[in-house]
Amino acid sequence: MLNKVKYEVKHVCDPIKQSHETNDFQLTSDKWLFIVEGETFDFYTGVGHREFNNLKSYGVNWDKRTFNDLKYKKLTSEGFKKFLKCSNPKKPTIKDLFYSLILDSEACNMSFNDWCCNFGYDSDSLKAQQLYFACQENGNKFYKVINKLKIDIEKLKEHLQDY
Repeated sequence: MLNKVKYEVKHVCDPIKQSHETNDFQLTSDKWLFIVEGETFDFYTGVGHREFNNLKSYGVNWDKRTFNDLKYKKLTSEGFKKFLKCSNPKKPTIKDLFYSLILDSEACNMSFNDWCCNFGYDSDSLKAQQLYFACQENGNKFYKVINKLKIDIEKLKEHLQDY
């Protein structure tokens, strides 16, 4: 269903901080930019999505098992920098984006209080309200894209339900 969708995806930046240093996912994730049918979407992937690369080329002699162990540990600032240098961000797919946008678009179909209740946010939080509005914005752009592509949203949801 999504094989015919033409899109661009660009890596914008590496994570700046580790997750134990902040609760801001935008600082702890690789940032990507998707362009689909003239609409742009920011997309984030956590460090768990980074892939092993040839670490010896950086003067570090780690094997893949050590790499996998390190990606889930609380590293020093220097260790985190080495981890980023010795790993590559894994490029997200159009399925990754559309699955995420289906969730975002739920904000277009419900009140803020219902959205908070369904997604576990505090309805008395300004940060939650900002996220709700961002999800609505993404949802509206997503609906434009799927309308241009003549994709039935219900069929798309069914196609991605086990994703």
